[in-house]
Amino acid sequence: ILDPYVRAQSYGMPGVCVDGMDVEAVYHAALTATERARTGKGPTFIECQTYRYFGHYTGERHMKMNYRSQEEVDRWKLRDPIKIWAARMMESGLCAQEDIEAIDAEVNIEIDRGVEFARSSPPPNPAEALDCMYAVPYPNTPAWGVEP
Repeated sequence: ILDPYVRAQSYGMPGVCVDGMDVEAVYHAALTATERARTGKGPTFIECQTYRYFGHYTGERHMKMNYRSQEEVDRWKLRDPIKIWAARMMESGLCAQEDIEAIDAEVNIEIDRGVEFARSSPPPNPAEALDCMYAVPYPNTPAWGVEP
């Protein structure tokens, strides 16, 4: 089975595939799944098909790992869900450009605070790297750089 959302059926749950670049499609899929779970009908697997604008890590460009063209990335950026949703909100009269700019400013402040918090925090303890990774702790699995 190639599609993850189809594989969910083998675990006894419905699966749904949505356009992850469409805010409304993701919202409605999540709303349906939440209602299903809250009424005791169990989980729903949601596959959101989307596009990653940047590589897996920052060194890809320097290593000339060009597995996709800039034109491809630019085409996908035209479907940017945040920009499209903002445009829809303004077109429908639910908000103005100034509202979008105010939200952007608030988000940027929150990001700056998060970055500052991360930079001023002590590094994480390597011994805790696997904490909460497994429902039942996996035996004899030390964190990287920590002697068992």
